[in-house]
Amino acid sequence: MIRSRREGAAAPPDPGAVSTIVGKGTEVKGNLKSSASVRVDGKLEGSVETSADLIVGEGGLLLANAQAASILVAGEIQGQVRATARLEITSSGRIRGDVETPVLVVNEGGHLDGKCTMTAGDRSAVAFGATAAAAPAWEAAASSDHKE
Repeated sequence: MIRSRREGAAAPPDPGAVSTIVGKGTEVKGNLKSSASVRVDGKLEGSVETSADLIVGEGGLLLANAQAASILVAGEIQGQVRATARLEITSSGRIRGDVETPVLVVNEGGHLDGKCTMTAGDRSAVAFGATAAAAPAWEAAASSDHKE
């Protein structure tokens, strides 16, 4: 398979740069807020917010709303997800909830059960879950191309 990356596209999270880990066999209830990368291999119930990367490892379960720059899901998330740069669901990953991201990658076998809103990069000024009022540019162009 040949893959290409657009120039300036967000890179996937780096698993080696993680500073906060909820390990396998660990259960946490509450809200986690961090400025560093977070990895969940256990179970976290509540919410996760980081300005860096979020990784949900295989076997990891996040029963929470999640917000991060880049998110990699190899386990499961049940809740709303907002990635300001990139969201990737691996072949073992599953999301049950609505997602908002400018870049979405779903590998073969990955599951997304919810609504997906594609944004234009970092839209931190827009409330999570809000919908854009204007039609996408491609929609306007498509309708003007087919006028008789």
